[in-house]
Amino acid sequence: MMKSYRKILIIFLPLFFFSYSSLRASKNSEPVPPTPLPPLSPEGRLKLLKPLSIDWIQGDRNAPVVIIEYIDFECPICAAYYPILQELKRKYGDKLSWIIRHNPSISHPEAFPASMAAEAAGRQGKFWEMVNLLLTNQKEWSFKSSCTEAFLQYAKKLGLNEEQFKKDLQGVEGIPLRKRILADCLSAIRVGVDGNPNFFINGEKISNPSNLEEFSTLIEAELIKRKSDKS
Repeated sequence: MMKSYRKILIIFLPLFFFSYSSLRASKNSEPVPPTPLPPLSPEGRLKLLKPLSIDWIQGDRNAPVVIIEYIDFECPICAAYYPILQELKRKYGDKLSWIIRHNPSISHPEAFPASMAAEAAGRQGKFWEMVNLLLTNQKEWSFKSSCTEAFLQYAKKLGLNEEQFKKDLQGVEGIPLRKRILADCLSAIRVGVDGNPNFFINGEKISNPSNLEEFSTLIEAELIKRKSDKS
């Protein structure tokens, strides 16, 4: 049953995101990647769960602990984890790096536009600043038809070029951003992401910790392991 469900996702997820985006930006047609995806080897999976050149990363990509988070900006649980990740960054400094990958859910209608807003801000060097505004102000724009207005206000607050930001959210100029988000969504399927948020520490999927202490315990264990490997 689960295998059949994943096959359905692989076939229809690209179609969903492109059709959903077209509702906001008409005539933005682009090719859909061939499906189904080829099987992913263990080596390929490991490679996919290391920092990639397209990744948004806070910290050194060669840090001893790398956290990859697949995220839906409209997911309340993702928003609840955000301050925990911020505290972990303060606590571990350059020993920890954090990567965000998009995985907007079909059940959250404004999640994909929020990812677009983050990518549009990233094009102007303010990806992480937009992520902060999206997650700390989630209740302002979540499940509201006027979410674009909120995103434009955030762009203004960050001092972005508003006209360029609008173009990146809609029309032809936004196509590369949609492709970028879709690449993350497809990688989520391939590495076995089954919800949001999903965390990987140094390539290993973990059960979502319930608090800061549990997360810290996992990081401490990985630091000990890394230190042991070097000795």
